[in-house]
Amino acid sequence: MGKLLGEAAISRAAEAGAKTVDLTSRPDREAANRLHERLGFEKRETLVFRFHINSPPEGRAPYSPPKCPKQIRLPCLTDREMHSTYIAV
Repeated sequence: MGKLLGEAAISRAAEAGAKTVDLTSRPDREAANRLHERLGFEKRETLVFRFHINSPPEGRAPYSPPKCPKQIRLPCLTDREMHSTYIAV
């Protein structure tokens, strides 16, 4: 089942014109990580960051949102091209 889902996701991404497909997985998910490698994914050294909105780590104050516009334009750099990602807030 996982192989079929992975192949379908890669196929859809290719049809949509994507140049790459990225995924994240925890190191302890050994079987899933083996499947990702069999599908052709390459392991990358990267950092994954998480921001806790509703339950901050001990010692950090709860999140207090600033006054923002209804839509924020965020630049996204990938493969030497500039893309923009819009986040509706």
